[in-house]
Amino acid sequence: VTWESANTWSSSGRGEENNTAPPGNDKNLMTGYLDTNATDPTTVTVTGLDGEFSAGYNVAIYIQGGVNGRGGQYTITTKNRTSTLSLVTDGAFDGTYVPGGEPGNNFLVMAGFVAPEFTLTALPTTGDTARAPINGIEIVAIPIPEPSTLILTAIGAAGLCVFGRR
Repeated sequence: VTWESANTWSSSGRGEENNTAPPGNDKNLMTGYLDTNATDPTTVTVTGLDGEFSAGYNVAIYIQGGVNGRGGQYTITTKNRTSTLSLVTDGAFDGTYVPGGEPGNNFLVMAGFVAPEFTLTALPTTGDTARAPINGIEIVAIPIPEPSTLILTAIGAAGLCVFGRR
């Protein structure tokens, strides 16, 4: 994993208390972040995804930053696919994760990637001083089906075809 960012920042200690979560890992995750400036994007590049990721993966992007009402476009680019979602922060992080692109949500999920590498780009688009923070990312492997599961699925599909012909 490599990243390029105009700045790193914290939502604690500088008058930007935007994290009311109880002490612990969730609060830690949503306190520090990669920060864009008003015009330059932040990029995170991940390479070497193989083995357990060969059946594909989903990427969760945690977004809170230090000031509400800021956000942007988050794009994942692979060799053969591009996916973009937008999010604007709205409200302090209280320890509750809310997925989606609506105000008040604090993470996005982009699904169904298969390439062994990707680049996440955060482009600031919203706010008095536009910012598109990245607090963290999580890459979740899509499980590889067991051979017995594939056989049972094929038998079930064949049974449906026979039933459908009757």
